[in-house]
Amino acid sequence: MKIPLPASQIVKRFIFVEGLTHSSCLRFLSHWNDSVITQNHKRISADVDVASSYKQLLMDRFVSLLTSSSNLASLHQVHCQLLVTGFQHSNLLAAKLITSYSLYGGILFSRLIFDNAREKHIFLWNAIIRAYVKNGHNLEAVSLYSQMLSHGSLPDKFTFPFVLKACAELSYSFIGQATHCRLIIIGLDTDVYMGTALLHMYARCGLMDHARRLFDEMPIRDLVSWNSMISGCAQNGRAEESLMLFRELQLSENLVTVDAFTIVAVLSASAHLGSLGYGRCIHGFLMRNRIELNAIVGTALIDLYSKCGSIDMARQAFDLIERPDVISWGALITAYGVHGQSNNVVQAFSEMLLNNVKPDYVMFVSLLSACSHAGLVDYGLKCFKSMSLEHNIMPGIEHYACVTDLLGRAGRLQEAYDFIKAMPIAPNTCVWGALLGACRIHRNPELGEVAAQELFQLQTKDTGHFVCLSNIYADAGRLDDADKLRIVMKDKGLAKVPGCSFIEHGRIIHSFLVGNASHPQFEEIHLMLKSLAARMEEVCSEIPRSTVIGDLNSPLKNHIFSIHSEMLAIAFGIINTAPGTTIRISKNLRVCENCHSATKLISKIVEREIIVRDANRFHHFKGGSCSCGDYW
Repeated sequence: MKIPLPASQIVKRFIFVEGLTHSSCLRFLSHWNDSVITQNHKRISADVDVASSYKQLLMDRFVSLLTSSSNLASLHQVHCQLLVTGFQHSNLLAAKLITSYSLYGGILFSRLIFDNAREKHIFLWNAIIRAYVKNGHNLEAVSLYSQMLSHGSLPDKFTFPFVLKACAELSYSFIGQATHCRLIIIGLDTDVYMGTALLHMYARCGLMDHARRLFDEMPIRDLVSWNSMISGCAQNGRAEESLMLFRELQLSENLVTVDAFTIVAVLSASAHLGSLGYGRCIHGFLMRNRIELNAIVGTALIDLYSKCGSIDMARQAFDLIERPDVISWGALITAYGVHGQSNNVVQAFSEMLLNNVKPDYVMFVSLLSACSHAGLVDYGLKCFKSMSLEHNIMPGIEHYACVTDLLGRAGRLQEAYDFIKAMPIAPNTCVWGALLGACRIHRNPELGEVAAQELFQLQTKDTGHFVCLSNIYADAGRLDDADKLRIVMKDKGLAKVPGCSFIEHGRIIHSFLVGNASHPQFEEIHLMLKSLAARMEEVCSEIPRSTVIGDLNSPLKNHIFSIHSEMLAIAFGIINTAPGTTIRISKNLRVCENCHSATKLISKIVEREIIVRDANRFHHFKGGSCSCGDYW
């Protein structure tokens, strides 16, 4: 029987076998504890090669060092030792090093290690794909996955979740579906973790029917699965289904505990529908279940109450956040802006700075947008200049679009155009679209055509741009040009998005499409609108003439009032609520001039406040006037 060698002899033997210099080995071993050496030495069997055993001990130590490294500098030191000792060719250590580098932004070093690996084992592929995904380089991750398949390496259950996540971020549904097929072939499609990853991918790609089918077939649904489905519906225009799923989750027998992510998703769905009732119920639910009201949940509450037209409750929700971050402040400032509360916009931003919260890139987008909606032209321009001068933030394309909108809404169209021409970066469709919209508001067909031509050169596919130019032509009496533009739209396969309005009554969301007569109370609604039209004749002898929008060519105001979705929703609200009750409407498109004028008169006739949320902002109609000051 061989007698185990003393530790010093083992070190010497290893130095001889590996060809190390004595000094480099001592430097590396200086971190070792004698107790570790003694403990590991006892495990060395007499019939096991000493150098091989000690090599394993060093590998274990390298793994420990990589795990404990907390920055790139310490990782570089360990990496150097791996190169000196020849351990860089160990697949295990290489994979660990790839992962460690990626945690601290060293993705280029991760790729270098991967490319220099002699043999690319499956966990090396997994490590580099995971590293790219976690660092937001999803296209590179998908490319590596393709190379992996070409290389002949078979992916395993640790590969697919990150590939699917990359596909979700890129909206690469075709690769995601191909991956789904591969999972079915190898029998991993029933795995809960895989199912959740697939669900997330389909939801992010907008394939909600696929996601729903997968969700319904899942044998076990964990909280992540529920959250993916609920948030997917909320983000893909299926807000009502999102709320129904939340209700189903509460009634399920799986005893799944709701978390903050669930709450944020259903609050988003309620905000989309403008459902104040549902929103309050969810707020009560999170309070009863003691779900932490952190900055993320608090910001979702601010957004909910703001989009439901209750700006005071939005402020109350903000005040409940213990430590509001820059995102929370941005949500509050945006809320004040879309409700036209200019003084509160300025006050909130000043308050944020006094609380030592530094504005960031996104914050200035919120601030400038709020200034635009609130009519704070000079203050907005001052904030724009302060970005680079005071806060060291270089303006981006979003900020330039906001300033263009700011100047355009104020009627300073030539100044807005000059601002665009002086931009240091190329203007995009958002910038030219803002100018086009301003030309529609202020009836400037010449500059509107310039903006439209720029948009067409950028090959815009936004139907709204074509409709906006059509309205500009109609306002200028150029009906032939409006007709020609509609023909162009038809040839391009573009159709105007139909107007849709929502109103909540009795915990039920009632939706009204433009020109749709399918609602059970349509006859009552139609009679109410006729009655309102007659009473409006008494209040005001002249209503602004119709504009040519989409397929609507009739100039008769009664026809317009009868078919526009917000008019149907308002009439429904008057019929089904008590006198004096505030009517809250949300609409997917901008309120047209006719409906805006009509709603002002209706608010005076029925003596109610009517709050309408359109695609741009909030309108608080009361006593025959609107909070926007006809500035929208």
